[in-house]
Amino acid sequence: MGELVDDDASFAGALVGGHVLILDGTGAGQIRSISAVPSGTTLQVGSPWTTPPDATSVYAAVESGHTLVAVAQDSAAWLEETTSAYGFGLLQETANVLEVRAAMRLVPTTHNFPSIDNQP
Repeated sequence: MGELVDDDASFAGALVGGHVLILDGTGAGQIRSISAVPSGTTLQVGSPWTTPPDATSVYAAVESGHTLVAVAQDSAAWLEETTSAYGFGLLQETANVLEVRAAMRLVPTTHNFPSIDNQP
């Protein structure tokens, strides 16, 4: 199967049955179940890595029954905050469906705003 080797780690046998998540670097975004801890510096995983982690990989490992929680540092509107605020500001001033559409086209994130109009 696959392995994760970290010469600075001291993995415990209690990790067997848990999970390891590659957070950053080579192999980022992959999660695998831990099948064995053959040494304090090596984790064996239950299925092969699509991209094997290396020394640049940042990871988190948890014991069985514990939860991995991921938090994004960026957002869908990253570096578009002022454009988003402008679009939402225009939304507050809309008078018809076409103006709603024009305002929302400025916002880079996805939203559903049902709108109706009494004009043909």
